Amino acid sequence: MPGTPTAFDKLLRETLPRRPYVIVCDEAQQYRRENFEFLRKLWDTCDPKPAIVFVGGREAYETLESDPALASRIYIRLEILAMTEDEVLKAVPDSHPVWRGVDEALLKRVDDQYALGSFRKWVRVTKHVLKGMEYFKADKVDDRVVGWALKRC
Repeated sequence: MPGTPTAFDKLLRETLPRRPYVIVCDEAQQYRRENFEFLRKLWDTCDPKPAIVFVGGREAYETLESDPALASRIYIRLEILAMTEDEVLKAVPDSHPVWRGVDEALLKRVDDQYALGSFRKWVRVTKHVLKGMEYFKADKVDDRVVGWALKRC
């Protein structure tokens, strides 16, 4: 982060406050303290205040908690665990139309062999399933499409 404001920094501070917004910071465990400090200053100086969501591992939370100025701004810490089998069977068909109506045994196969309850992995396998359906000119997900997709994950 530069020590002085850049043109982008100025544009960001002028544009964001026009309406409520959310900033999502993924892989936050890779951020340096300067990145967190920039976001803290952005939060302090903007009206309306943005909602800032840090997505990351334990290291990200420990970094935030180690600085009183950052720690005092944390509203909630939420740990997302892998989905259970029942949650997979409910959430996955709702997550993308390609999974609607797919046999539960096939969903369980994908979860057991690859996704293990990880929604991020379900997103990846969904992309491969869609490509597999194109490849096989299939109109629905079947064992052949799933096998093809799993080999690519």
